[in-house]
Amino acid sequence: MLPHIRIQSIRANRKANVVYLNNPKSGCTTVKANLWSHIAPDTYPPRTNVHDLKASPFTNKIAQQSWLRDATVVTFVRNPYVRLASAFLDKIGNKDIPVWGAFAERYGLHDPQTVSFDLFVEIIAGEPPEFLDPHWRPQHINIMYPFVRPNFLGRLETIDQDLPYLLSECFGMTSKPPKRQAPHATGAGKQAGALLSDSGTLSRARALYERDFELFGYSSALEDMATSGFGSMHKAGQHDGLDLLRSLRDAEDGRGRQEILSRLADHIGDTDDRFTRNWLLHSRIEADARQGRGDVMLIRGNLNEIVTGYDFLKRTAARIAAASGAWDLVRCISRAASA
Repeated sequence: MLPHIRIQSIRANRKANVVYLNNPKSGCTTVKANLWSHIAPDTYPPRTNVHDLKASPFTNKIAQQSWLRDATVVTFVRNPYVRLASAFLDKIGNKDIPVWGAFAERYGLHDPQTVSFDLFVEIIAGEPPEFLDPHWRPQHINIMYPFVRPNFLGRLETIDQDLPYLLSECFGMTSKPPKRQAPHATGAGKQAGALLSDSGTLSRARALYERDFELFGYSSALEDMATSGFGSMHKAGQHDGLDLLRSLRDAEDGRGRQEILSRLADHIGDTDDRFTRNWLLHSRIEADARQGRGDVMLIRGNLNEIVTGYDFLKRTAARIAAASGAWDLVRCISRAASA
């Protein structure tokens, strides 16, 4: 998984043997606050907000953390349409400074009042996922699926039932009932239908979150937004994929990384997920370069996937082709990148 996405996702506490996969706009403030208050009550409530990683009992580091394989991995998801509406209303409509500032700078915008929901969706629907802010990035990428599969997957729509169950059944925490914390609540459930009334906007949103609808059981029909999809899921199991990501982070030589990547590919099996396939190929190309190979056979053999792939794959392939003097490949990839 791309390092910045992994860092944004992982919230781990070894003492409690828990990994929370951070998925913004899906109840993350409430979940982190309740986990924190049970794991480290002596530091709760915090002097800062619950998203302050330095003050919290969580870490986003996976290097040398072999315990992650046996951890209880948990997360929460949300109807993609309602989550998208909430992200827009909170971060763009309310001009949330860190998020709006980065968004405005990237797209040359000045006043959030001039950014309609339709324009917002048009902008983000044309972006590669690695550039999307986690508040509106597809949820399956936020939680690193299919490399990591949670033991518990709850839903914001049923968080009042799911969170007490999580604390009790998964962690044996039976103290006072969980408290809802929603400082960025927007009432998006009541506004999403109107915001998505334009057929073009609805089509773009449906395509952007197609994989989320499929994986998490939400209907892509606008009239079904009130339903919560599949029921919340709780299952036992170890996390070989997460452990392999940790091993990949720890590996120093290219040969070792290639072996780990091969095991990761076997672990997830055949997948039609473009982002996953692109990341695996990107990582294999980088591992080849670490082995000091001067040839670019891997790039030549996968050129079609590279030129039709996401930007991070094109950048990696072009950089390593250039270092090997394969200027024909560089030109080919550059043409695709600028198309």
